[in-house]
Amino acid sequence: MPGAVERALRVGMAGACVVLAACGGDGGSPTESEGPAALTVAMGEGQRAVVGAVLEKPVGIKVTGASGKALAGVTVNFAVRANSGSLSASSWKTNASGIASVTWTLGNKAGTDADTLEAGVDGLANKIIVTASATAAPPAELVVVSGDAQVGAPGDAAAEPLVVQVRDAYGNPNEGVVVSWSVEGGGTLSAGQDTTDADGRASVLWTLGAGNNRAFATVAELSGTSAPFAASLTASDVVILTSVAPETLEEGGSATLTGSGFSASMASNKVYVDGVPAVVTAASETSLQITVPAFDCRPTRNAPVRVQVGSEGSNAVDRRITGTGTTVNLAVGAQLIVRDPAKFCLQLGESAVPAEYLVGAQSVSEAVSSLTPVTLSATAASSGGVFALPHSTSLLTSRLASTGAVLANVLVTPDDQRWRLHRAAEARLRARERMLLQRGVATRPAQPPATRRISALPVSGTVQVGDTIPIKFPDITKDFCSTSIPIKTVVRAVGTKGIWLEDVDNPANGYTTSDFQSLSSEFDNDIYASDVAYFGNPTDFDGNGRVVIVTTKEVNKSKNVLGFVVSTDLVPSTTCAASNDGEFYYGRAPDPAGEYQAPAPYTLATARKDAQLLIAHEFTHVIQFGRRMTYPGAKVFQSVWEMEGQATLAQEVVGHDINGRSSGQNYGAMVALNADRASEVDWYLPGFTDLALYYGFQSQTDRVATAPEQCSWLDLASNGNSGPCISGREVYGVPWLFLRWLSDQFGPSVAGGEAGVQKGLIDNTRSGYASVENVTGVKIDTLLAQWAASLYTDDLWSPLPNPNQRLGYRSWNLNDIYLHLVPTARLTPRAHSFQNFADAVSVRGGSTAYFTIGGWSAPATAIKLRDAGGQAMAPGGPMQLWIVRLQ
Repeated sequence: MPGAVERALRVGMAGACVVLAACGGDGGSPTESEGPAALTVAMGEGQRAVVGAVLEKPVGIKVTGASGKALAGVTVNFAVRANSGSLSASSWKTNASGIASVTWTLGNKAGTDADTLEAGVDGLANKIIVTASATAAPPAELVVVSGDAQVGAPGDAAAEPLVVQVRDAYGNPNEGVVVSWSVEGGGTLSAGQDTTDADGRASVLWTLGAGNNRAFATVAELSGTSAPFAASLTASDVVILTSVAPETLEEGGSATLTGSGFSASMASNKVYVDGVPAVVTAASETSLQITVPAFDCRPTRNAPVRVQVGSEGSNAVDRRITGTGTTVNLAVGAQLIVRDPAKFCLQLGESAVPAEYLVGAQSVSEAVSSLTPVTLSATAASSGGVFALPHSTSLLTSRLASTGAVLANVLVTPDDQRWRLHRAAEARLRARERMLLQRGVATRPAQPPATRRISALPVSGTVQVGDTIPIKFPDITKDFCSTSIPIKTVVRAVGTKGIWLEDVDNPANGYTTSDFQSLSSEFDNDIYASDVAYFGNPTDFDGNGRVVIVTTKEVNKSKNVLGFVVSTDLVPSTTCAASNDGEFYYGRAPDPAGEYQAPAPYTLATARKDAQLLIAHEFTHVIQFGRRMTYPGAKVFQSVWEMEGQATLAQEVVGHDINGRSSGQNYGAMVALNADRASEVDWYLPGFTDLALYYGFQSQTDRVATAPEQCSWLDLASNGNSGPCISGREVYGVPWLFLRWLSDQFGPSVAGGEAGVQKGLIDNTRSGYASVENVTGVKIDTLLAQWAASLYTDDLWSPLPNPNQRLGYRSWNLNDIYLHLVPTARLTPRAHSFQNFADAVSVRGGSTAYFTIGGWSAPATAIKLRDAGGQAMAPGGPMQLWIVRLQ
């Protein structure tokens, strides 16, 4: 018979065989042309059923001749081996297909291939074997195997485990049956349940107690049946603890122990509560008074109480001990902030439902040189299940499928390298400038002095295109208050808000007349209007009603700088000889031949694209400098992170206006990463790249293990920020997102809205944290805790379960943005389940070490924050502890 046909026949044979057996047919007469030569199993091999059951399919044996032809009418003899059950017939003749079949009832012995059938034909020496597997019948009995009648003292572990076996009615062991254990009279067991193994056995360990020690094993399938165990106490045991009151003990509270064999001398009695010595305050031979010891942040739990008198020890009596510390009772989406180091012990209650928490160990120091080593640890009353908070992983569009890889490559593109170097250089300039002009801010005049004639200023409001004007270029490599480089410029465009000058010695093939007109229009209509609306009007010390924008090769000569402003231009030239006595911006000139950037040219296309971002950013500094100089009582500049964070926020604000967007729209990855290339300029991507670096991003597969907690955003490495991340971009993207969060959260309540928040930071006598507190009316430690949490929790819930907690953004959907970044670019807390752990970390000023703790069930758990030596921290330090309920 051809193979394909034979296979088809085998598939449909079972029903035919059943019919033949039922009808009693013998299949016809044997083939005369040839005799039987081979036997094969046609069906019924390898079946499995419960012991004593009839197999679903008959067993069919096929007989063929030497030619391979199926032989009909041949008698096949069947027999089962010992303990292998019974057959419907001991022999049967083959049918027209050469198959003889019988029905098989299994025996009573369970096991793999436990039943065996043998088939043969007279005249053939070889017989064929068919096997079947039998599984045990339902449980029928529960018997004690070992562990009964042991002897020991209270508190001793029994020498042998308690072992039982579950069997079916035929004595076969039942695997996978749940056995429940319980005690009566005394003692404790290592588990309340166990599951039988392949031998049907389950076991448990027994610690003896005082009194009548009995233990029992039961299974749900055998209602009313139990396996009892008993143990007796040794006669030498003389210290017995019968009770401890109250039922629930409080650390530092009192308790009464009752029993026998105690000493009337207090000093002779040693009482241990959860292994820690307690103070005995009164004693008799039958009663002890104790003070429950204090523990270093342990959870509410059941713990043993024991008495030791000389060399004799008592049995243990378990009592519930209530943990002390800060009780955490949070709804999902709520945050608890703890500032007192004496309360850096969070007590999480037991929960039968899945729970997850985000914990932050945060330094609120404003000094980037501050690095605090701490250890966050947890002690759980029992182990909890592990789970991950579910996130949607769907992509916004198919184009975003590779967004993560794009971000991984963005740090090595020419654009990013150029901007990274520029930002580092500009931030250093801001820091030097702040130190250079820190003193005497309040003495700078709000308007030009009467003796200063406007016509004598470098650029008046009456200049015309084509006019030649000499100006002073501040030498930022030196003391740029007193040192400058004279350059000769020509007026290229005069707008309503800006006057555009070009260095006559700039490289060839630079900006065209059309470029200057286009840039002037963008500044007048987009950049100026957006920045002023959000940050306030600039000063006008030179009285020309405009900002002077200079394109000069001298910027190209300045290492890594793409463009800049200096506050010294707003100081009278009688004080700073290098001052141009007005609002000036200096930008790099296009240099297609690489005359000043050798070996890399600065192309015209690159210069055009950079100009929008640069001017939007730097014009914000012009506003900041002038307004702070003229604000009554101001004696300090803004901090570097405030200045650069606001200037980076200006890039967002201007980008929104140019692209028809607005704040408060909860934009996701499509907009944040410019994935749809809606704009040639990446208005937001650099800031989110900074955030990824702050989180420790290095490549698609690598990240800094100590990020972000060792990576402050408050200042530069040159001022003590030796963290391992960001490399010069510290004070840009991350402060931008802090200030954006302030605008989102406080804009609705502050006079003037979002702009009122940002203008308030500029028009202020304070700087840094102090100015933020002044504008919001909220302490900085609270703000930092809420903002730090929002970096992880933003848009995890929709809507935010508790909006008063301020744990999210209105303008950006960080959760969606994270989902489209490679994992190494995301905020990645140290993840734990409800189990004991200890993580040693060091936290830099302004930053946070993040942890998640979650599980399918939540046992009582205590979380504590301690110094590097494991001791409680002193009051007044930089650390605070906060927790958010995620689910």
